This record gives sequence, structure tokens and C-alpha cells, in this order.
Amino acid sequence: MKNHLAFFVLGCILLMLMQGLNAQIVNICVENDSVTLTLDNYQFGNIQWQQSTDNMNWENIEGALFHHYTCLPEKSTYYRAWISYQTCPPDSSQVSFLQRKVQANAGPDKVLNTGCPTLLFGNEYDGIYGQWTVLSGDSAYIEDLNAGNTIFYGTDSLYSLCWTLTDACGTSSDTITIEYVTNVYYDRIVIV
Repeated sequence: MKNHLAFFVLGCILLMLMQGLNAQIVNICVENDSVTLTLDNYQFGNIQWQQSTDNMNWENIEGALFHHYTCLPEKSTYYRAWISYQTCPPDSSQVSFLQRKVQANAGPDKVLNTGCPTLLFGNEYDGIYGQWTVLSGDSAYIEDLNAGNTIFYGTDSLYSLCWTLTDACGTSSDTITIEYVTNVYYDRIVIV
């Protein structure tokens, strides 16, 4: 009886130590294909796959009760398998962070009256680095090169701007054109 109790206690201690070793996070970049997460070295216990957006608050994924789980997340999400045992503390698998590759969107092209500043509408995400670049046109000024929504000033007739987003999965860029025109008046009619 003493040997069985010692093996039981030793087994529970090993499971708790293994849980501490699972603290690292695996980053996986996801574009348009589903991803299958698999438990390695699974022996026994009840499996419940879980997801989280912040790696702290976890929710069970309905019906995800097997040693593998296949998904295509709509947004960047953390995943883990939670394994419960009858006589030992629960354990979790290594956490996987499925990160959606970002798509840059610089907003619409614009035609403006000469000398009018305009608001740029590049998309932004928390934790993602963005940068505006002037590809063509002289005397351009962008208030904040790293903000998607910022003010652009120009004096030339035609500009080409590029909005680039960079994350762990790579970069994505989109371009817009801004054209400045001078109003021409003919007998109280404005021609743009």
C-alpha cells in the first residue's frame, strides 16, 4: 500500500512539474488555411480544448474533446488543451498562439482642392507596427508616420502614399493616391 501511495504522489508531482514546463508559447502564423493542433505524448485523462484572446481568461471550445483540434481563427487567438484526471491535478498543454496575418488597408484614393489637408485612414491593430511612406510627390508632410489615422499635407498635384503593417507574420502594404486640383471658375461655375 505504501508503494502505491508513493507512486501516486510521485505521479502527481511529475504532472505538476510538467505543467510548469508548458509555460512557453508557440506562435503560428495563419493566413487562409486551417490549422490542426495536436497533443504530443498524450496518455490518459479527459481533454477539453480551450481558447483565449488574452492568454489569461480561458473558455471551453464546445465539442473539442479529442487529442487534436482543427480550426481557422477569425482573429488572433490563444489555444490549449486542458487535461483533467480523476486523482491528480489538471494539466494544460503547451499554449499555441494562432496569429492572423494582417492585411494593410490605406483607405480610399482622394481628389482634393489644392492646399487642403486631409485625414488618412490606414487600418490599425493593437500590437501591430504601422508606417506611412511617401512614394511620389514633393513637399509632403504626414503628422504621425506611425498612426493609421493622421493628417496629410501636400502642395504638389499628385501623391502616392504607402501604408505598411508589420507583425510577427511579416508585412503587408497598400497604396493610395491623393490628387490636388485647382478649381477653375467660369462665370460663377466651378470646374473641378
